[in-house]
Amino acid sequence: MREEIMDTKKVILSTLSDEGMNVEELSKALGSRGIDVSEEEITLLLEGLQESGLIFSNGDGSSVTLLGIFSSLNLYDVCESITSREDIFNFFRTRIPATIPQELLSKFKYSDDFRIIGEPDFADRMTYLLNDAIATLPVAKREVIVAVDKLFRPGFLYLIGMVRHRPKMMGLFSEDDFGREITFLKMALKFVNMELKVTDVKGQSLGAYIVDDKYCLFGFRTLEGVPGHDALLATEDEECIKWVRENFEYAWENFGRMP
Repeated sequence: MREEIMDTKKVILSTLSDEGMNVEELSKALGSRGIDVSEEEITLLLEGLQESGLIFSNGDGSSVTLLGIFSSLNLYDVCESITSREDIFNFFRTRIPATIPQELLSKFKYSDDFRIIGEPDFADRMTYLLNDAIATLPVAKREVIVAVDKLFRPGFLYLIGMVRHRPKMMGLFSEDDFGREITFLKMALKFVNMELKVTDVKGQSLGAYIVDDKYCLFGFRTLEGVPGHDALLATEDEECIKWVRENFEYAWENFGRMP
């Protein structure tokens, strides 16, 4: 009986990984896979999955979380490591995979090196994260990658360093912010070695900052549809940075366009 419940939960996660569904739709989808369970039983299973952080439910139905995707991809060691730390667990259970393809998510590497920067209740978290936490890092000499839903406005000393060292900078900015900050960006393009593309925020699943392959910050889209800058994961782990870069390159090629 327990094995049957576990198998049904796996099928539910797999089904919700494709799209969100309400109980009635999920019942039909399970039935088409030869799994006969009542809507009442499905509701109980969904409650258990939500408590485990694998799905989230609202009035429109249930969808899988990022942690749920890792589970459906059989990344059990990753899930176990995440759930063992309350701060990291609370981060991943409130993030959704959005447009990141599963072949990239399956490469996710967990690292004890992860730190969370920022908190959900910071009233001025955007200013703190983009200016204080990032601009005080050592100035990159070779390369900087930025993918944000709000424009990164570096501090004065940081700009001087960018002009002095002229690292390659790739920026993926939201269309709205590009329109509001076009004067600033045109000035930056004159003095900084920058490539620039814009994107619809809804198509941007990962906010990422990479500095010289030595340090990165990244955040996934939240349940509220925000690209994750209320809290960011920070790491210096080489494998994790490589994974974030792959995701940035995917967004750059598939969602970015010239302004």
